[in-house]
Amino acid sequence: MVLTTIATVMLAVLYLMVAHNVYTSQATLSVAPLDPQAITSTTNNLTNQDDSDFLDTQCVVIKSNAVLALAMDRIREARTLQGVSHPMDAVQANLQAEPAKLGKVIDVSYESTSEADANLITSAVVEAYKEYESNSWKSRANVFLETLNQGSDQQKKEMAAIQQRMEEIALKNGSVPDIDPERSPQHMEVQSLRDEKRKAEVEKLRAQNAYSQAGKAIVGHPDLLKKENDAEAQGIYTTNPEEQLQKYQQELAIEQAKLVDDGRQFGPNHPTILADQSRINDMIVATVVVSHEWVDVAQSQLDAIDASLKVAEKAERELASSQNEYQQLHLDADRLKKLSDDVENRMKDIDLTKGAGALNIEVLNPAKIQDDKVKPNRTRTLLIGLVLGLMGGLGLGCVRDWTDDRMRTPGAIRSAVGAQVLGAIPAITAAYTASDRGQIVHHDPFGDASESFRTLRTALQFGLPTGTKTMLITSPVSGDGKSTFVSNLGIVMAQASMRILIIDADLRAPMQHRLFGLKDRIGLATVLGGADTLEQAIQRTEIEGLDVLPCGPAPFNPAEMLNSPAFAEKLEELADRYDLVLLDSPPITAVADARILAACADVSLLVIRLESSKRKQAEAARDGLRSVGARLIGVAVNGVARNSGFGSASGYYPHSDFPPPTFSRGGSRSAKSESVPASDTAARS
Repeated sequence: MVLTTIATVMLAVLYLMVAHNVYTSQATLSVAPLDPQAITSTTNNLTNQDDSDFLDTQCVVIKSNAVLALAMDRIREARTLQGVSHPMDAVQANLQAEPAKLGKVIDVSYESTSEADANLITSAVVEAYKEYESNSWKSRANVFLETLNQGSDQQKKEMAAIQQRMEEIALKNGSVPDIDPERSPQHMEVQSLRDEKRKAEVEKLRAQNAYSQAGKAIVGHPDLLKKENDAEAQGIYTTNPEEQLQKYQQELAIEQAKLVDDGRQFGPNHPTILADQSRINDMIVATVVVSHEWVDVAQSQLDAIDASLKVAEKAERELASSQNEYQQLHLDADRLKKLSDDVENRMKDIDLTKGAGALNIEVLNPAKIQDDKVKPNRTRTLLIGLVLGLMGGLGLGCVRDWTDDRMRTPGAIRSAVGAQVLGAIPAITAAYTASDRGQIVHHDPFGDASESFRTLRTALQFGLPTGTKTMLITSPVSGDGKSTFVSNLGIVMAQASMRILIIDADLRAPMQHRLFGLKDRIGLATVLGGADTLEQAIQRTEIEGLDVLPCGPAPFNPAEMLNSPAFAEKLEELADRYDLVLLDSPPITAVADARILAACADVSLLVIRLESSKRKQAEAARDGLRSVGARLIGVAVNGVARNSGFGSASGYYPHSDFPPPTFSRGGSRSAKSESVPASDTAARS
């Protein structure tokens, strides 16, 4: 990150050394309509605009070709425009005009590599804008005046037509039709006829009811119906059918009473009874005829009234239409009068402002170089370079962290495995043989590795659950130094007066017999195969209290052999003989052997090589142990460098008593001086 920051700042300095200064000249204008009431009513570009829209429009005008064409006559001698093929386009590209943040003003600015040219061009554009607005307004004012004159003539013609029509309406109605419609004679006549119509309708209903009642008496009597038809055919009419009907009804009542009296004296076929019945029938027919005549008379009266009502309503509607038209004409006349007065006032206002211009343009601040806008800004450029360098360094660091999956810190290991780091084992000189590295704590008791293993031993003594007798030691992948770790851990545990047994359960690539210089013709494989006993296979080492059960000849079915009941029985038997049994197994992610062993052991310890093991591998190892219910007590980190932050021993003793590499029974020693982890580089475990 530091190198990235320095490089970015140096690039910024180099840019400042070769870059040309760019100066900004700025002028501030106050622009407002000279007479807003008059101008905003007659100009297109100022109508219905608020302050922001108005200023934006003026900014566009300032940068327009028309204004710049006027300005070019004043700035042809500018040094920066000499030799430019299209000087007006160049000026337009570097010219800015925008409303100021505060106040109703416009800032006009121009950028140039020459201070003199920047001030010259800015001033020229401001003067050209003022000249353009003055000339433009004069031209528009003449057009506006001509348009208003034409409008005034048209208004006068419309006023004359309105007055003529109002006179025609007044003449037609005999007076000005402006009285209340509710009090007009036409309205009163309509109301009177409507009352008469309602009375005639009632009269008709009474006649129809009387006719209906009278007609019931002749229903079912053909002879009476014939008489009634004959009487109506003769067309006998009375002047007052209602009065005549009442008279006939009275006579009918008398005849009916007489019939009742005569019926008491004479029989039903007596001439007197027959004569009475004949007169009654005549009276019934007469009541039917006269009631029918009453209906006809009532209908005739109703028709006559209805015809008169229609004529009266038509007259009322014509009067109302004339009144409405007259009132509308009166309103139009008032409107035209006000409009005519307004046009005349506008013509006077435009004539007064014609010489001054439509806008009041005032230069508040003349063109001046803005010191805070000189480009490039050295301080800002350096700060930007510094910030970009820091951001670039952080970005590169993040990319590296994302792409590199290796675990380098205790926190990363705890996060991946989900267990505490119990110890950290430092790197051991590569000149040592496999046997030397496998017994480093025995041959070099005062070295960093020995102190680190003792620290780990202390953590295990106080951290192992009560009753723990078997412990599996495995790693995520091969090359993590697991076998060398097991041998040294067994030695340091035996040095603490414990009876320790190391079982080389890596039946695929055994290593413990090489680390301790033991025979490998018998071992765990031959014991499980039934060829040898534990007493024959277990071999003692030169470290007191430490025994080793080597692998023996590699079998063809290691997983099945470890998963057999025989292995579980032998392991339980060995746990009773020793204080702690250490199981060296293959990598947990390579084959199923380690998971079988983890299921049989009381606890498991995971060995991880620093700067080599990856997060995904560690997580896979953790999940593999969990899948068989293994109890993971912690992690041991292998290959830790000094001052790595893992808390490993860092040379507390002033010197080491371990002799320099010459020759040992484990093989020849080379003179190389590089450092490698505390593991056997030849081991594949």
